[in-house]
Amino acid sequence: MATDGLVRRVLAATRLTQRALAALLGVHPTTVSRWATGRLALRGAARVACEAILAGHLVVEVEAARVAHGDGRGRHQRGAQAERPQ
Repeated sequence: MATDGLVRRVLAATRLTQRALAALLGVHPTTVSRWATGRLALRGAARVACEAILAGHLVVEVEAARVAHGDGRGRHQRGAQAERPQ
């Protein structure tokens, strides 16, 4: 299935994880993964929301999702200097 890369562009532009974007859109993280890989077409309200995110219309919501999910970056993306719980 062809994809226009909208979800990948949203993830790159916002630095959200797939899990954080899924929470923001109210879908399962597997759905976001399938959108990102093109295995599932992005349609309806989710497509509109992704377009709005890229257009900068949902900045507050994106920031809230980033905070709720650890700044949108997993431990593996923070590098070796990441603090680990003692």
